[in-house]
Amino acid sequence: MKRVLSFLLRLYPQSHQALFGAEMKAILEKSEEDQRIQGRSLLIFGIRELAGLLKAIGGEWIAVLCRRERTAANPQATGAKNISFPKNER
Repeated sequence: MKRVLSFLLRLYPQSHQALFGAEMKAILEKSEEDQRIQGRSLLIFGIRELAGLLKAIGGEWIAVLCRRERTAANPQATGAKNISFPKNER
């Protein structure tokens, strides 16, 4: 199951992986260990985590694509402004 969940974590956008990947992997491993210790079904745990990860991955990609679309439509949305100063007429 660790392999499947690790693979799914790689489906997140690269920026998200860089920020949260190690922490998310550690949390998933700890949660799986807790399930095992408590004698709970790893199959049910895996199905729930799979569903949650797929939903979250989709949400992150939608957010990335929407940001790209907004930036392409309005380059100034990035904070880069075209500043022009009046010419000095002396």
